[in-house]
Amino acid sequence: MTELDWKIAKAARRMRRRRENHKAIRFLTKAAAVILLAGAAAMVSGAAPSPEPSGKITVEHTVKSGETLWSIAEKYCGDTYIMQYMDTLKKNNPALIEHKGQIYPGQVIRLTYERE
Repeated sequence: MTELDWKIAKAARRMRRRRENHKAIRFLTKAAAVILLAGAAAMVSGAAPSPEPSGKITVEHTVKSGETLWSIAEKYCGDTYIMQYMDTLKKNNPALIEHKGQIYPGQVIRLTYERE
């Protein structure tokens, strides 16, 4: 192999590496642009979570299959004052007293709880 052939082969390898690097850089640039645009779209659309309000909150909960009053109470108030919460739950929903605390899937229950 002559010196000229060696220089040509070396230049060809260098060009191939540069071309591969440019492809990778272009791919990364496009990926970063897509991620930035998705983030900007989420910010503009208001998808950022708003801070939760504090104090007493009233919501309506639709009972799902397998749920109990106790599991619903735990979901909203935790373990702290669950017995007090169960009383409030029954006061807010007179139908629960009529049905002796029985709940059914699809039933809507009114819940009031404290958020710190």
